[in-house]
Amino acid sequence: MENNVLIFRMITGEDIICSYHKMDSKTYLFLDPMMMMVKFKGKDSTVLMEYWLPIEVIKSNSVVVGSEKIITSFEPKDSLKEYYLNLAEKLHVSLERIKTVENMDSEEMVEILEAMEESKGHLLH
Repeated sequence: MENNVLIFRMITGEDIICSYHKMDSKTYLFLDPMMMMVKFKGKDSTVLMEYWLPIEVIKSNSVVVGSEKIITSFEPKDSLKEYYLNLAEKLHVSLERIKTVENMDSEEMVEILEAMEESKGHLLH
């Protein structure tokens, strides 16, 4: 599946990198959106990304955005696109682990903690 990834400049001045689907002429669906900032120090630059949505309290890391909220969009360099996609994948894995732990009953948690306690002091390699 092709990953459509763009950087959107919002009317607020934020740069949002995300996978997206154009729903119609007036709306986009942003998937795994992250606010992106580029910090410059001399000739060097650093790209920083942080969650744009409050992922801790929402069911899905996606949002519908009206085109009137977007000034323009840019295609990221391949290296930035790859970095973003890897980061988004790691986020999905982390969120799935959290859901797994949240859905465990107390007996399952005790079993895991006991197994961890038993493995203390044993080398894993």
